Amino acid sequence: MLLALPPQTAPDINSFPQERDAVRNWLDRLSPVNEPEDAAELLRGLRHSNRLTSDPIQRRIVLNEFRPMLSELTQLLSESVSPQPLPMAAPFRHASTTLDELLREEANSWKILLSDTARPELGDTAAAMAALFQQAKVAVQQYRRVPNSCMRDANQVYALAEANGLLPEGSPQRGATSNITANLLDAYAGILILNVIDLRQIRVRQLNLSLSFLANYHDTVRLTQSPTEKTWRHSQCVINLAEPHAPVQAASYLGDFQNDTLRWVNFAALQTAIDTRLARTRTTASMTLGSDTLERQTLIRLSQTLSGHRKRRSARSINYTTAKLSFGHQQIANQLLLDLEQKQPADPNHEMSEESNPKDRSTETFHDRANTEWVRVNTSTQGSGFRSVNPAIGSAQVGELVAIHDDDNHTVLGMVRWVLSADDDLIHIGVEYLSNGMVPVELTRSDADEGVIDGALIIACRISGKVTQTILLPGYRFHTGDRLTASQADKSKQIKLG
Repeated sequence: MLLALPPQTAPDINSFPQERDAVRNWLDRLSPVNEPEDAAELLRGLRHSNRLTSDPIQRRIVLNEFRPMLSELTQLLSESVSPQPLPMAAPFRHASTTLDELLREEANSWKILLSDTARPELGDTAAAMAALFQQAKVAVQQYRRVPNSCMRDANQVYALAEANGLLPEGSPQRGATSNITANLLDAYAGILILNVIDLRQIRVRQLNLSLSFLANYHDTVRLTQSPTEKTWRHSQCVINLAEPHAPVQAASYLGDFQNDTLRWVNFAALQTAIDTRLARTRTTASMTLGSDTLERQTLIRLSQTLSGHRKRRSARSINYTTAKLSFGHQQIANQLLLDLEQKQPADPNHEMSEESNPKDRSTETFHDRANTEWVRVNTSTQGSGFRSVNPAIGSAQVGELVAIHDDDNHTVLGMVRWVLSADDDLIHIGVEYLSNGMVPVELTRSDADEGVIDGALIIACRISGKVTQTILLPGYRFHTGDRLTASQADKSKQIKLG
């Protein structure tokens, strides 16, 4: 199978050096870990080198000179753009772009070496697959889909290894293979898993924990040339190595099942591992957006997406209307309390001071102060999907509270269920409705310092079939059993947290 390679030209006197000493001297002048300009220069040099024709021995020499510095830089950039709320600030977006291009060019280097070698070496094949897996992992960590080009290259490299006898026949245990072969198979299995499991629903602090958990079971994924079970249409996936597509459920595959490039993928052992971990994990009450250990909610979502058992609860209607969104408990509570204050009748005995500024305050509403304008792409009885080109930095994350304010001055409270960052800089989010009505209140403690007031929201929730008043509180500040005073305008009420 032919690999997809970048265009190449013959080197001349102005081209990037191809000799070991010249390349080493050029790299010694760079400090890409400390200087962003040097990181861009390292990328330029690697890209230039990949665009030049060269014999395999010389190309391997150049690539080996790049590898230590390249590994250190990609590790640093990976840590800087680790899972965080979206959209990222400009420096992180720049680091993300640089990291993507570095990983893409590193994979290109190995693919060119494989293509130019008469018989590809196992180590080169494993290195190419490892670079592609890292590229897929970085995309998922930033709530993006695995690029089609990455999936295409992974399929082609796997097919090349298979055609040249670099992989064991059948589906042996990983322990029976060499470490390099196991690394190759594990990297390809990791790419397949990242394409099958929907990680857009995982909270920021749970995402890396999920990836680490899944990495422990890469060796359980099985690829065969024929189905391994009689119920293959419902229990297994298929992938066509000649196409740039991810695995799909066999029952949904529309191609030819007799195709020589078709492979069967069995995730049954991974599904069992997730369910086993889920059965041993207790429910924990966390006041933060994700704890430092895998939560039951995370494992449930991993299990559902892998098994394909998720079903839409109600039909969606497609519409493209605008709406204003505000994110975060504190901002929503403060805005609603301010709106309520402005609606109170004015005190006729109150004298306006010269420092007062009544011009826009009386007419400014929640709608005007909302973060940014979003486009509602679709809606259903349970929630809506939105997209925005330029949302506030770090505003969207899974589990975040959202207030949706439409043009009819009606506010709906919801929660972000999934986030997707698209290649065209669009941010897509799915919001599940929590309540069509809410009561903003101010909270005070009897033992709190004077003037210390927190905003909170009271909504009605159905718990065990009974509608119960529920209060949404800021994190870290309150505990079960606390006695508080909730007030709104001139009304107040004593409450105890249960």
